[in-house]
Amino acid sequence: MRFCIDTLIAYICEVDTDRLTYYFAKRTLRLPDCTTNRAKVATTMVDGAIAIRVVDFEPYLSNPDLQQAASTLVNRDTLVLELIHCVVGFKSLVNGENQMKMAMVSALHQKKVLGIRTQFVFGILQYNQDFVQVNAACWIVKKMKIYRIGRFSLHSPAALVQLYIILREIKQLANEYKEQIIRSGLALARPISDATLKSGWAPMNTSTAGESNSSELAGEDLIVQPGLSPVLASLGQWDTDDKIHSFFRSVGSYDFSSGDFQVDIS
Repeated sequence: MRFCIDTLIAYICEVDTDRLTYYFAKRTLRLPDCTTNRAKVATTMVDGAIAIRVVDFEPYLSNPDLQQAASTLVNRDTLVLELIHCVVGFKSLVNGENQMKMAMVSALHQKKVLGIRTQFVFGILQYNQDFVQVNAACWIVKKMKIYRIGRFSLHSPAALVQLYIILREIKQLANEYKEQIIRSGLALARPISDATLKSGWAPMNTSTAGESNSSELAGEDLIVQPGLSPVLASLGQWDTDDKIHSFFRSVGSYDFSSGDFQVDIS
C-alpha cells in the first residue's frame, strides 16, 4: 500500500507541465530551537515531502541570512528556495503522528521566517497499512494550529476518491502559495532581524542521551525512527506525547515576549 500512496502523490506533483511541486523521498528536516530541556531535538526525518521549488528567486539568492533562516532541509541546495508544503509518513498511528507533527512544525517555522503565516502546511500519514490520515496546520495569531482533515480507508472506493480530491486541492494551493512568495520579494530582500536569527533552528550539536561527538556534528543520531530523539524514544509510549507537546509549547513561545503560546492539536 505504501507504494500506491507514494506513486499517487508523485503523480499528482508531476502531472502538470510546470512541475511546480516536487515529491522527495526520505528527507531530514531541521527543527526550531526550543527553550525546554525536556525535549531537545534538532532534526526529524520524514518518509516523503512535497516541496514548492522557487528557482532563480533573487531576494533569496542575494540574502545569505535568509537562506540560512528559511532552509528546513539538512544538506539543502541553497540556490533554490524549497518551501515544504506537505510531509508524508508511513508509520504506526501514534509514533507516525508525532513524527508528522514535528515535521509540520519545521514547515511552519519556515513559513514564519518568510512572513507567510497565513499559508497552510499539510501532513499525510499512512498507518496500519490500510488507512491514511491527512492533517493541516497554520499560524493563528501567535499559535500553531494543527487540524485533522480526515482519515480514509484504502479499501473504500468512496474514501479513495475523497483522498484524491484532497491531494489535488493541496497541489492547487501550491500554485497560490508560490505566487504569494514571489509577490513578497521586496520584503524578503530586507535584512533578517537579530530576533529571527536568534530564534532559529536548533543547533545540529544539540546534545541528547547516547550520542557521540561525531554524530552530534552530523546530526545523525538525532534522527531515530520514527522521528524522535533517543531521549524521546526511550520515554515510553505513555510519556512521549507529553514531551512532544512540551516541545511544541516551547517552540511556539521562543520569540514572543508575553502570553502563553501553545500548539493546539485536535
